[in-house]
Amino acid sequence: MNESIITINFKWVRLQRFFFFLACAASAALILIPDYPPMVDLPQHAGQIALIKSLMSNDFAFESFFEFQLLTPYWLGYSIILALSYIVDITLATKLTVALAMMAFPISADRFLRSQHGNPIWSWLFIPTSYGFAFEWGFLNFLIATPIGFFFLSKVSSLKENIDKKDLLQLIAWCHFLFLAHVLVLVVFLLIGTLILHNRNPRTWFKRVGPFFCIAPLFLIWFSLKILNGTDAQGTGPWDLGIHRALELFPNMVALPPALNFVLPSILICAAGLIGGKLTFSIPKFGPFVLYLLLMLIGPNFLFGTYFVYNRFTHIGLPLLLLAATPYTNSHAESNQRPTKKYFQLLIIPLSILLIGYHSAKIISYSKESASFSKIIESIPANQRILGLVFMKNSTYFTAPTYLHYPVWYQSEKGGVADFNFAYFYPQIVRYKIDQRPPSDPNFVWFPHTFDWNTFSPFNYSYFLVKHTENLSAQLFPDRAVKLVIRSGDWWLFENLLTVGAAKQQFSDKMQ
Repeated sequence: MNESIITINFKWVRLQRFFFFLACAASAALILIPDYPPMVDLPQHAGQIALIKSLMSNDFAFESFFEFQLLTPYWLGYSIILALSYIVDITLATKLTVALAMMAFPISADRFLRSQHGNPIWSWLFIPTSYGFAFEWGFLNFLIATPIGFFFLSKVSSLKENIDKKDLLQLIAWCHFLFLAHVLVLVVFLLIGTLILHNRNPRTWFKRVGPFFCIAPLFLIWFSLKILNGTDAQGTGPWDLGIHRALELFPNMVALPPALNFVLPSILICAAGLIGGKLTFSIPKFGPFVLYLLLMLIGPNFLFGTYFVYNRFTHIGLPLLLLAATPYTNSHAESNQRPTKKYFQLLIIPLSILLIGYHSAKIISYSKESASFSKIIESIPANQRILGLVFMKNSTYFTAPTYLHYPVWYQSEKGGVADFNFAYFYPQIVRYKIDQRPPSDPNFVWFPHTFDWNTFSPFNYSYFLVKHTENLSAQLFPDRAVKLVIRSGDWWLFENLLTVGAAKQQFSDKMQ
């Protein structure tokens, strides 16, 4: 009798694991449906790859505008896309990389939860939480770094009391790997790891976290260069404290609209008790979630030139909350055989599939909404300099301003340069030389109505890409300075009649 129960449970676990990985892959594949994913900053990251490849060639007409910066913690994500871009085009390489990161997040969080003896059925909820704040804003390197962070925590959780040479070398490698992925993820996950390794004896505790300090020299060098040389890393920004942080906390944690407030998360937390969950109030177990709460409620919104600092970490909250649950021991496994608890446990899977379906519907609807942009890209010749004037930034289906940086997709598709461009910022691998920075600064992209022809005309933009329901050429451009090339949906493409010939000739001369 007992042997048959063990056999059935083993088969159920294997079957559940198979469908879990299948669901992770299917959910990640949603990224491939639209021509351009609904991720605000993603075209800028794809544009960086295009600039890297262009500068590595010998026929880039705008080479004199840019310079490389090698010491920056963004190389890991960009290296993956760069490598893939020699097999497929840059846009597809970017989409594939994002899909891999979205698939890796629930798998890495699941591995971390199991390393802490958590209930593996809860890992299904990590799949839809991938489509949260960081996804909508297109924080590419952050999305790539987060799974690495959870794999790092899995390694930390497996450490023995005395760290041997092999563990030491692995921890050093993980720390440097995280630095190359994303500095913010490095810092937060090192703090989480420090709490997980907590020991009542301070000397033992410090000895166990000592390897984390191996990254300090490289971090300090990078930090010093960023502060001393990066003007965009200086100054202040909004801290954005307020009651809205508490109201949005749980919906953001599970990637649902803030209007739901505490309803669904409260149901999930209550359901945890029904299937045998019990919070453990110890520093290694509950401490990481307390750190998460502090970051969400009082952490900075702006830090050293980076906006949305605390917001981007919303999706790591659920794994940290479930870390605090009582370990999934044999006694709990037996208790779960009770019909009520068993049924509630089984509801986790369809609930997760329902949430995946919710995000699928949004992405499919957005794909139809954004389809008109492809005709615009097809109508612009390769290797031009264009300026985006996006007056209508929002999609019907997402909270973030999805179309804010959409014109930069041209750069990844056909080369050239599209402004506003992240090359304006100091931390980027390819950046504008200080004396070549265009007037399209980070504020301009939010306020395109500040466009002034006399200010921008010396920069020889060949095309202007406008997003609005109406033709604004009379308000934006001098008489007979531009002509309408094509309108597709709410996108309007104008050719600059005063400079486009000169720009074409400049590129032709460069090729000869």
